[in-house]
Amino acid sequence: MRHKVDKAVFRRVLRELQWVFRRYPLHDTLSSWPNCLILHIPDIAIKHLINALRFYEKEKDVLSEAETYITLGKAYSLLNETNSTKKCFKTAEDKLTLIDDLAVLNSFKVDIATYYLVIKDTATALKMFEETLKSDTAKIHVGAVYHNLAEINRARNNYERSAEFFNKSIEAERDKKNISGLILSQIGLAHVYILTQQYAKSQPLLLDALQLARQNEMTIYQMDAEEALAELYSLKGNAQKAYRHLTEFHSLKDSVLNSEKIDQAMRLEIKYETEKKDQEIKLL
Repeated sequence: MRHKVDKAVFRRVLRELQWVFRRYPLHDTLSSWPNCLILHIPDIAIKHLINALRFYEKEKDVLSEAETYITLGKAYSLLNETNSTKKCFKTAEDKLTLIDDLAVLNSFKVDIATYYLVIKDTATALKMFEETLKSDTAKIHVGAVYHNLAEINRARNNYERSAEFFNKSIEAERDKKNISGLILSQIGLAHVYILTQQYAKSQPLLLDALQLARQNEMTIYQMDAEEALAELYSLKGNAQKAYRHLTEFHSLKDSVLNSEKIDQAMRLEIKYETEKKDQEIKLL
């Protein structure tokens, strides 16, 4: 299975990881390598993660085991291997019962719950999100949790409840100055208002999200805002503005697609570096 990757980003990450591997103990960097590959080439990442697990089990490093099982589950989810994904997440949850640090535990639980949504196990995700809300007294993860609860309710056509959770997420992300989370929740709430024909409420949210995305050079979020604005203006009967935002959306989309093409030489380079690390792990 072939996956796209931004060449410039990959080469920068590759150089940084090679620098780290040369200067730090291998066991401190085992998770970094597959994490940088998982979204781009999960099939290669899986092989490395399995080798990393052997090392962590030998070292009895429960925290790293749990983190690696979660990452492995993500990789399997991207390959649509649902049973393997669930098995990895269940093993990670079992490992997490041995961890006392509540902040770390909640962080992992949010991560797992989000990927349960990806594989459409909404009931399990909902349960984990609600548990995290109760235990996250420091409110570190509430923005992400509220956002996901809003998405669940929107999918169930419970728009009033969805808007309530999106507003809570926006408030939490703004307090934390988490720009990406803020933009996502603003666009999410705007979509709820579009679905309920509250166009006047939707427009300022999308314009603000677009401005934040531009200021912070977040191209993907800028695309989302442009596309939503095109839909909004079309529904309002403003064809000129709808066309302008749709044109900008397609321009950004073309730019992203062009930057994500990966050639065979780069894939061989990834494979070579990964296999080299695998051999080092086996020698431990």
